Amino acid sequence: MNLSGDKGAVLIITLWILAVLAILSIGIGGRMALELKLTALSRNNAQAFYASKAGVKKAIDVIRKQGGGEKSGSFSLSCSEPENSVFYVIGDERSRLNINSASSELIGRLIAYLDRTGDTSDDTVSNIKNWRDLNGKYDAVEELKLVNGVDSRFFNLIKDYITVYPVSGTSKVNVNTAGAAVLYALGFDESDALEIINTRTGEDGVEGTDDDFKFNDVLFLDYLSKLPEESRQLICYSSDCFRVISTGYSADKDVSEKITVVVFGGNILFWDEGRHGSF
Repeated sequence: MNLSGDKGAVLIITLWILAVLAILSIGIGGRMALELKLTALSRNNAQAFYASKAGVKKAIDVIRKQGGGEKSGSFSLSCSEPENSVFYVIGDERSRLNINSASSELIGRLIAYLDRTGDTSDDTVSNIKNWRDLNGKYDAVEELKLVNGVDSRFFNLIKDYITVYPVSGTSKVNVNTAGAAVLYALGFDESDALEIINTRTGEDGVEGTDDDFKFNDVLFLDYLSKLPEESRQLICYSSDCFRVISTGYSADKDVSEKITVVVFGGNILFWDEGRHGSF
């Protein structure tokens, strides 16, 4: 009997078994590590998402408490909690030009102010209104991408200055929050637009502070007389429609989630989830 040969065979088999077990253990360990990472990522995503939703709720509460009026405007607030954090911004939707009611002339002036290169064709302005006339009101500003002549450059140029909300009622512009581009679109020359903004900021020159100056129908009368009749009908001095952009973070700050909503009269008109959720 060849005992040494049998022992060698047993040793080889044992080594093979150990090698297979080692490979299996490495594979199982790797899979467990991956599953742990995926579990942590899922947990972080959930934390960030619900923190973002909490930010939306807090912002809507702020809007309801202030009730529009003289305190309406564009400002930011932040809130931190023990296990997560959220940052949200509230902006006045009536600081934008509503493309569902604006004339071709107003849209053209907005584009002229924003696109100083003059690369935008006059046909594009006409196409924006023609699309609206043929297809009804725009449901979202992204629908502009379907209009002939509206490329990515043009859309990115204009998207932060236009809106489709509110979807009903008078689509007026709040001169207490509108920027220079929208004021210019209404018919003011650039110097008047900048003067209006500078007056609004008060002595400290910063909007959103206690010394801000608020126009009303009397205090704005001199500026109002400079506008064509069409634009005068679009002027207002407060807001009831707001855009909220809430960004929530996981506890370790590795993951963030963004939610964008539009609120009109306390009701949510638009809700978009995701990191790209901006107007």
